[in-house]
This record gives sequence, structure tokens and C-alpha cells, in this order.
Amino acid sequence: MDAEFLNYAETQAAKNLDFQISCIDTITAQANKTLTVALLMISGCFAGFTQLYGNPNKVVFAWGFVGPCICLTVAAVLTVTRILSGREVKPPGHDPAILIDYFTDHTMTAVREAALGQTQEKIAANRDQTIKAGGHLKDVHHIMALSPLSYVVAAAVAAWVR
Repeated sequence: MDAEFLNYAETQAAKNLDFQISCIDTITAQANKTLTVALLMISGCFAGFTQLYGNPNKVVFAWGFVGPCICLTVAAVLTVTRILSGREVKPPGHDPAILIDYFTDHTMTAVREAALGQTQEKIAANRDQTIKAGGHLKDVHHIMALSPLSYVVAAAVAAWVR
């Protein structure tokens, strides 16, 4: 490959890798906000339950808060376990020791081509991480959207049991 093409490819690869890392950071920020909202809603469910449980006429409504509390707890746990923990982001740079070892046996063009191949692997790994985390975040949002329906179901079950 000629030097001009390698310069262009390296520039484009660096931009793509930076983009993939910024996408992961954006999903992480959205996951943190989602977790905060879920935890606040769980607190509200507990508060609603304790407020209504003491009134014998409203016990069924109190038990209705159990459904959303369970849905939101599942959403919070999935957010922490599937999105926020275990996140592996490939760094944009290359390990100098590996480049130095490789350079001793190869030309600079070969080193640049090898580094470009490693960058492509990092781009693919970060893209896969983004797709995976984004899918999990979408699932969490669906679970949270179903939490009002779970109130109705839990209250109906409590009324039927009572």
C-alpha cells in the first residue's frame, strides 16, 4: 500500500474508533439516567405501598404497587448487570511494546498495515459492545414501560385473592 492511502485509512480508522467509543459513552450515560429513574420509581412504589397498606379500604391498591416495584427492580438489575458492569472498551491507541517488537522484524509500512488491522478489530469489538448494550437498554425501557400495566394486574390479583 502506498503512504497516502495508509494516511487516509489511519485517519478514517481513528475517527471511526472515536465514534464507537462515544456511542458506548452515550449508552452508558443513558443507562445511568435510566437506573436513576428506576430507583426513584421503586422508592415511590414503596412509599405508595406503605401509605395505603395501613388503610383497610385501600389494601388492594397498596398491593398494586408490588407489580411495578418488581418490574422496576428487574429493570434496575438488568441495567446494572447487562449494561453498566463488565463493559469492555477497546482503547484507540496501540500498545507501544507490541509495535516495537513488530517493527524490529518488519518495515514501517508493514507495521502501519498491522496496526490498521488491529484498529479494525477494535472498531468491530466496540461496535459489537454498542449494539449489545443498546439492545439491553431497549429491553430495559420496554420493561419500565410495562410497569403501569403491572400495577393493574397486581391490584386485580390482590382483589381476587382478597
